[in-house]
Amino acid sequence: MASSIQFYGVTLTNYYSSNSSPSDGFVDPNTIQSYYSYDTYNTTNYYSVSGSQYAFETTPSGLTLSLCTAKRRANHRWSEIIRQLELASNVIIYPASITVTGGSSPGWTPTSLTFQMVVPFGDSGIMTLDETAQTPTYLSGPSAITRCIARALIADQFRELDIFDPTSSTSVPTGTTSVPRFGIRINPTTYNSTYSFNTPLEIGAYASSLTNAATNCITVSYLP
Repeated sequence: MASSIQFYGVTLTNYYSSNSSPSDGFVDPNTIQSYYSYDTYNTTNYYSVSGSQYAFETTPSGLTLSLCTAKRRANHRWSEIIRQLELASNVIIYPASITVTGGSSPGWTPTSLTFQMVVPFGDSGIMTLDETAQTPTYLSGPSAITRCIARALIADQFRELDIFDPTSSTSVPTGTTSVPRFGIRINPTTYNSTYSFNTPLEIGAYASSLTNAATNCITVSYLP
């Protein structure tokens, strides 16, 4: 019996590269820490992919909280893309096929993202309702994949996420004593005279509409 499995190649292009917060960051599966490799001969310092020495004990050169926040938005959009695809079908994304272009410097936004995926039973194995049609209409194959990804790119969501803050600032973990700290935080924290609370991070829409996302940012092709 012939297999009806279908392979697809997906390319996401950072068309709206000038987006500002909270729509910045584009899409990236890699966390900010992924852009640093650990040197086993030095238990203190981390080294960037370009070979320059950085230490996470202080602020790495050029890395800021705003860049780290944008990267977390990019991470969440990648997770949302997977979630939207899985709502439509049992898809498989090959980790080794994921290629991030233009994001090699710590904190910078990728220019494109490519990956390969497979859908059991071919085009008919992935279907989703076209919410823009006046009468019930279903999309399948590349059109369905494009629509699922487009939904993720226009989503405007609020989440409590861990964010690496490379800047040193004071906090009050216990009592009234302020101490300097840096590292992972659960969103920016707001203080008043009585208590502190976490402000949900907004992951703004990367594209303004399904049509703009599909036309400008997403390319889906068949693979042999």
